[in-house]
Amino acid sequence: MREKDYLLTSQVIVHAGGLGERWKPVDGERPKPLTSVGKKPRPMLEWVILPWIAAGVKKIFITTWHKPKAIEAYCKNLKRKIAIDFELLVEPKERRLGRAGIIKFGLENSFLDESKPIVSMNSSDIINLDILKLMRYHIQGLRRNYLLTAVGATFLPSQFGVVSISPAKKVKKFVEKPAIKLKGQFIHTGLMVIDSKLNKIFKEIRDEDLPLDLESTFNKTIRKFWARARVYLKAVPWKSWIYLKDLKDYRKVEKIDIERFLGISAKKYLG
Repeated sequence: MREKDYLLTSQVIVHAGGLGERWKPVDGERPKPLTSVGKKPRPMLEWVILPWIAAGVKKIFITTWHKPKAIEAYCKNLKRKIAIDFELLVEPKERRLGRAGIIKFGLENSFLDESKPIVSMNSSDIINLDILKLMRYHIQGLRRNYLLTAVGATFLPSQFGVVSISPAKKVKKFVEKPAIKLKGQFIHTGLMVIDSKLNKIFKEIRDEDLPLDLESTFNKTIRKFWARARVYLKAVPWKSWIYLKDLKDYRKVEKIDIERFLGISAKKYLG
């Protein structure tokens, strides 16, 4: 299958159900994904989905839990402006399911099609990458029996100044908050492509294990996904990947023209 066909067959899921507790000083009244960010402000959710809409995706699933009605109303309004269909997957109010759990819920209740691939991503990670190249890499992996592709970064932004020292403990060099190169490790952006052959594993997740995320490798079922995975190491923090976790990130992204960062006209695709 060609990468474009694989993409358009995939079910694109954006997880937007978190409380955003670290984000509350920014906007405590609105759900975090609806917070306007960037030099030319738009809701965070729009920046996340913009590259996928520009790539041709016509339907997006949004998972919600915290203030789902606000997100539903926003998606309905956006749908009126653009030819994109949104479908909400709402976690039960009384119980969290987690990102793996909500996909299990969607498959078991036929909101999601078990015969189609899944693209899973966070609503707080804006990633600039060539989506068709990602799909091509994923399809190449399928031929080698890799059924999951995770998008990662090999550079870890330090929160502290780093001092290089000699064996005698003499200070050689000081660098303020450098990007540290990881060896044999990666930072997960939350973006992953999951082939349809793995969808049946979601149904193996036990209800008593919920809430459960796709990164919860302590869980035996989740480890089955990662046993068939490889990594697409193309994300670079704050160069091709903007992560929005707390107030510090919000202040940083205020100075960024995200439309220019993505290289995509937001007005063209989002109105």
